[in-house]
Amino acid sequence: MIVALVGNQNCGKTTLYNRLTGAGQRVGNWPGVTVVKHTAGLLSVWQRSCTEPVRVVDLPGTYSLSAFSGDEDVTRRFLLETPPDAIVNVVDAAHLERNLYLTLQLLSLGIPVIVALNMLDGLQAGGGWVDAALLSQRLRTPVIPICARNGQGIGGVVGSLENTAPPEGKIRYSGAAGKALDEVMRLVPERRLAPFLFDDPNLALQTVPQAQQSRIFAVLQRLEKETAQSPGDALAAERYRVVQALLADCWKPACLSTRAVRIDRLLVCSRLSVPILLGVAAAIFWLAFGTPGTFLTDVLSSLVARLTGRIRLGLQAAEAAPWLVGLLTEGILPGIGSVLGFLPALLVLLLLMDLLEDSGYLARAAFLMDRPLRRMGLSGRSLFSLVLGFGCTVPAALTARGIRSARERRLTLLLAPLMSCSAKLPVYALVARAFFPRCAAAVVAALYMTGFGLAALLGRLAARMGDGRDETAFLLELPPLHVPSAGNALRQTLQHCREFLGRVLSLVILSSVAVWLLSSLSPRFTPAHTLEESLLGRLAGLLSPLLAPCGFGSMEAAAALVTGIAAKESIVSTLAVLAGSNGVAGVFTSPLAAFSFLLFVLLYPPCIAALQAIRKELNEPFPAFLSGWGRLFAAWGISMLFFQTGSLLGLG
Repeated sequence: MIVALVGNQNCGKTTLYNRLTGAGQRVGNWPGVTVVKHTAGLLSVWQRSCTEPVRVVDLPGTYSLSAFSGDEDVTRRFLLETPPDAIVNVVDAAHLERNLYLTLQLLSLGIPVIVALNMLDGLQAGGGWVDAALLSQRLRTPVIPICARNGQGIGGVVGSLENTAPPEGKIRYSGAAGKALDEVMRLVPERRLAPFLFDDPNLALQTVPQAQQSRIFAVLQRLEKETAQSPGDALAAERYRVVQALLADCWKPACLSTRAVRIDRLLVCSRLSVPILLGVAAAIFWLAFGTPGTFLTDVLSSLVARLTGRIRLGLQAAEAAPWLVGLLTEGILPGIGSVLGFLPALLVLLLLMDLLEDSGYLARAAFLMDRPLRRMGLSGRSLFSLVLGFGCTVPAALTARGIRSARERRLTLLLAPLMSCSAKLPVYALVARAFFPRCAAAVVAALYMTGFGLAALLGRLAARMGDGRDETAFLLELPPLHVPSAGNALRQTLQHCREFLGRVLSLVILSSVAVWLLSSLSPRFTPAHTLEESLLGRLAGLLSPLLAPCGFGSMEAAAALVTGIAAKESIVSTLAVLAGSNGVAGVFTSPLAAFSFLLFVLLYPPCIAALQAIRKELNEPFPAFLSGWGRLFAAWGISMLFFQTGSLLGLG
């Protein structure tokens, strides 16, 4: 049995999906978190209530089955091309006037529908109420109150799956639109497709016999003349009238508190809005990279160093083979330890971002940034993808599917890698602490701001070069502000931690072993006495002259950049293996050269997984070139210009 979770954006579908299946899909207090469908089986605790296996599909949020963006089209195509056995329509109880519009469309598909009335706590907190029994009677389908966040009512939804049946009767539409819909339904072989012909009349050419096509077009043209609206707008207006009738005497909306209104005005509409946003960003950077984050990093780095020393002594006492001692204590452990040492700062940053997102402030930041982003050829919707880019470029590329404008979506994909992902953070922190110990947090913040500034500059140039005809209005539903859930934020952060450790235990170990072997063996596969004699030294020696104008022509820096193509965490592990006891301070000749290296890391192509995600979403040769080789040339040029200019000014 296939059950699809369908609903508006930010109504709690993914939270319910995680409750039903035990999955750990990302949830957030902003619209458009889910952009692809996810499938999993019911947890055993729920499966006991069903006589047959149940698979649950979490679909991207949509306000209508008339898809306007890529993620909404995923939902529409799934429901029409591979209809599920049942639909659980998750609706926000506080916004039923808007949510039930989609419900009416789902009921017309002829698929059993269960309406899950979510977020009742928010409705009741604002003095609102809903009569679920009366609403169920009017919709002729089960309406079950639930709270996806704490699990209340979910058993009722699962229990209703066994008794699902197509909706009894159908919702009656009146007026010219209702009359036209009845006529079209009699002319269409598949009645469930009739409403879609109002939004896309050309669909009739694909699904309706030629003998009926002219009659359908005549009905739609008559409706347009009678209502002075397009057929789709006329039917939409009738649906909203029906929703108002359904909710009469069975639903009272919540009232916004004056306190919430005042807070929103302060955060979005006052002169203090931008200073508050900048202050929040500064506080996040200070907590992650300032005194608190540095203290945690020092503690973990000290523990890793002690563990490495004890393992070395233990192996020597056991008279282990010298190559094994070298592999473990000079290759694997330094590589892993160098990355793990910066895990606390990364977790602090991600935890703070998750708390900020769960509170609802991220959506307000997107609204606040819409005007500046417009100058870049983007909109506030792009901010969600750009913010996700600070965590990982792959989900940033996926969420760009929710951007309706093709031009804006393309530009967002090309600019997202300029947002420093979490894999670059250990590189920034390692070099900044070695060369700028008193202002490491400011240096890391400057790199983040440099990436955003370059994105703004490139976006501005692209906006001037474009004709602007593909611009779309930015419409955003502001989620309610509330105290963030520490448990939810912690779960999200631990998920990030597991993903980070997974990379460390796979790519970093492999790269550390490879770097150690290549730096220990000569081209004749005999022990190399110096780095210059080794295989890695020969390869890095070919690249070093090209990087010398940028200020970091050492073989260690060249080798680190090569391994960083696979994963940016490998840069730190490679430097740890090659630098040895001298540390990263011996790799660069000056702070100017060190910062030039960080600029190169910021700008050169993202990891292979991110490149593949971007190219898949772009599906265009030239933009794909810009995300790969073009970024490599830009990184070399900007780093070289920065270092040479600094040297002329005597900053080196």
